[in-house]
Amino acid sequence: MFYAEGAGNLNKYGIDASDLKFTKTAQNHINDVYKSDKIYKIGEDAFQTKFYKGESTRPYVEKGTSLLLDSIMNAKSPISDPGGIVNGLRWDVPGSFAGKEGVWELVVNGDTNTIVHFLFNSRK
Repeated sequence: MFYAEGAGNLNKYGIDASDLKFTKTAQNHINDVYKSDKIYKIGEDAFQTKFYKGESTRPYVEKGTSLLLDSIMNAKSPISDPGGIVNGLRWDVPGSFAGKEGVWELVVNGDTNTIVHFLFNSRK
């Protein structure tokens, strides 16, 4: 099982980001890779970010996630999970990653201390 790494403190929602684990489905996405080279031009100055075939589409998960998860959870109050998980909390927090603006999406099952969904979505 993949675990987030961190400081070991409960936040105001009773969640310790360093103790969270991933569901099997969420864990499977950790290994998602780009199927071809991609170049993103960002902003008026045409800043470019390049990703190569085989690179992780979610490197923010591979490098240890506790600080990022804490930042997302502290950025705004969550809503109840619209997917129907009892004691599930969902955060949709504006942010950026690799020069792109988007939304950090995070769903945590408080009963099992498990990340059900974790994604940076630049399409919103």
